Formats: sequence, C-alpha cells, structure tokens
Amino acid sequence: MDIAIRYFWIFLITSSVLLAFSFWAVEQFPTTQPTHNLAKQESESIAVNLPSKNRYERCVELRTDWILAYGFSTPAPVRFNLHYHDRSDHRPIPEQELTQFEGEFTAEQAQVYCLQWGNAGKGPVRLEYWFEVKKPGS
Repeated sequence: MDIAIRYFWIFLITSSVLLAFSFWAVEQFPTTQPTHNLAKQESESIAVNLPSKNRYERCVELRTDWILAYGFSTPAPVRFNLHYHDRSDHRPIPEQELTQFEGEFTAEQAQVYCLQWGNAGKGPVRLEYWFEVKKPGS
C-alpha cells in the first residue's frame, strides 16, 4: 500500500475517534461550559452602574437542591431574569420589569445559573444586588 494512502487512513481514523470523544465529553459534562462573569464566592453584595441599553449578568454554579437566595434594588425599573443555557435559554424566573426584588431559587438540576439585569431606560442606573448560595444541611 502506498505510504500516502496509509497516512490518509491513519488521519481519518484518528480524526473520527477525536470527534466521537468530543461529542461524548459534551454529553457527559453539560455544565462544564464557558460562562460570563462566573462568581468565585458563594456570597456577594455589590453595586454596579448599568449603562442605558446594556445588560449585566452574574452567574453561579449550583448543584441539585442547592438554594440561591438573592435580591436587588435600583432607582429605576430594570428587566430581571434568572436563566441557564442548555443549547437554548431556559428561564426558571422569566423576565420581569422591577425596581427591587428578593427571592430564593432551588436548583432542580446541577447547572450554572445566571442572574441578569437589563437597563432599557435612557440613562444609567445604579444596581445594588446580593446573593448567597445555601447548601442543604448547612
């Protein structure tokens, strides 16, 4: 057999195995995905300036039955939602226009969940928010 044909078959088989492994890894580890603004701490309380026509997102990794307690306040209404990405947007808490809110969310599955605020107003808004991850039995 010609050496070029051998290399072609080796390349084809190796590429196929790597592609199959990639698909398998994505299915096995669905929460391992790049996320924007992933929190490193289990609690946080800060304020940010949210420019007009912009969004701010803070993400937290939760395991099944972990609770995310959170709240925020702004001087003007902002669009708020809690969501996660799994090939499409899932919104356990749908988008609402609010100036303040406090709540708790219990994760039904292990996932990276994101709190998101959007400023549809004409001027900047000061957003003060906090969150705390509560683990069962703690």
